[in-house]
Amino acid sequence: MTPEPTNGTDVIIVGAGHAGLSAAAALHRRGLRVLLAEQEERVGRPWLARYSALRLNTERWGSRLPGLKMARGDHRWPSATEFASYLAAYAARQPFEIRFRTEVTRIDISGTAYVARTPQGDLHGTFVVLATGPDRLPRLPSWPGLADWQGEVLHSAGYREPGPYRGRSVLVVGGGESAADIAGDLVRGGAGAVSLAIRTPPYIQQPSVLGIPAQALAIMATRQPPWLFDMFAELSRRATTGDLSGYGLFRPPSLHQTARVQGKAPILDRGFVQMVRSGAIRIHPAVTGTTAHEVQLADGSTARPDVLLLATGFEPGLGPVVGHLGVLAPDGRPTVAGSHTDARAPGLFFAGYTPELAGNIREGKYTAARIAKEIAIRARARGETSAHRPVDISAPH
Repeated sequence: MTPEPTNGTDVIIVGAGHAGLSAAAALHRRGLRVLLAEQEERVGRPWLARYSALRLNTERWGSRLPGLKMARGDHRWPSATEFASYLAAYAARQPFEIRFRTEVTRIDISGTAYVARTPQGDLHGTFVVLATGPDRLPRLPSWPGLADWQGEVLHSAGYREPGPYRGRSVLVVGGGESAADIAGDLVRGGAGAVSLAIRTPPYIQQPSVLGIPAQALAIMATRQPPWLFDMFAELSRRATTGDLSGYGLFRPPSLHQTARVQGKAPILDRGFVQMVRSGAIRIHPAVTGTTAHEVQLADGSTARPDVLLLATGFEPGLGPVVGHLGVLAPDGRPTVAGSHTDARAPGLFFAGYTPELAGNIREGKYTAARIAKEIAIRARARGETSAHRPVDISAPH
């Protein structure tokens, strides 16, 4: 027999970001009692902690959650501040409960239900949706000598604005979207010299091709087989970005390999290519080690920047929470996603951990719908669905 959740909750959702809110809305529409546990003091707070120049890589029309349009703005891509405000407005319209300053530190199975451990006490539910996101903990490089480095070093998680680096030389380590974006911000902010150390050549995508937004093209390409997907992507790349090998950016792996297999978003070119061509951003090979004052590079050369800025990515940090349940792959990411569950934890779902070329925010609502459908089916089979009338989430509450 299934234990009755002591707090009257069918589904505990961990994380009140865009994935968690989308899941909560979809579940509530299906008549399920939902409780969100959020470790921050308000919705959208992590976005406010990002660097000031950050803009989403999805356009306004492709950055909305189900049931609420994003307000018009003066820029094609919403800023982090705008998106934080949008998430807060979205949450304020919802009828379900969000418990702030409530960090879930561990999830245990109790019979056929779940217990979410928090410093404030245990939360009980029949199902759990983890939606804390893939970028919770900064990932640091493992090259030798980093601890010996005597210059300034910081991870991209600690970068806010270019002012402190005006007139100083900065080596940005990483070949992802954040690395390119921050390098461009440093150039515009007056850094003395900006270099980018890259291990794998990044795939660079133009904001639009023949007037069609990149996100719209990605949506249309979602169901294409890899060979067709890559053929069109490569033709577009050659026609728009061109050959950058003379600047140190050699031909990248295919877009299918980059985005669909490796889960690495392409760089959306918002001035990056022009900065590389003009020499404002210099490209170096990968870093292999550091000494007190020098950075050693893969081609045997060295660099002596004032600042090392590590745009080396993030990790989901799910090990302490669910690692003991055997549901994580060696890289720390979930073994399953969306409406699928691991047989070892059949009531545990993950939302927002799979990179989506068509946009994680946009695709999140479809993932949420699939999860809600699956949970509703299972709940009905157990006779556990609470009865209430679905709510119109587009209207204020």
